[in-house]
Amino acid sequence: GKFHQIRVQMSAIGHPIVGDSKYGFKIKNSKFKIPTEGIALCATEVCFKTAIKDEIKNIKIDYPEDWDNYLK
Repeated sequence: GKFHQIRVQMSAIGHPIVGDSKYGFKIKNSKFKIPTEGIALCATEVCFKTAIKDEIKNIKIDYPEDWDNYLK
């Protein structure tokens, strides 16, 4: 299915997502301590073409504030 593809593919190449207990990287057994529950996955930029006006939209956000200390 399409729902877990990022998780499956990242795990398959040896880079599982932090917090993904289904496909590999469990926080409880990890030396990494992240300040979030669940999967540590965040898109900071998304770009797409709108269907009606055929415009390109580019949306950017910052990482969640509680991730700052862990992304340095």
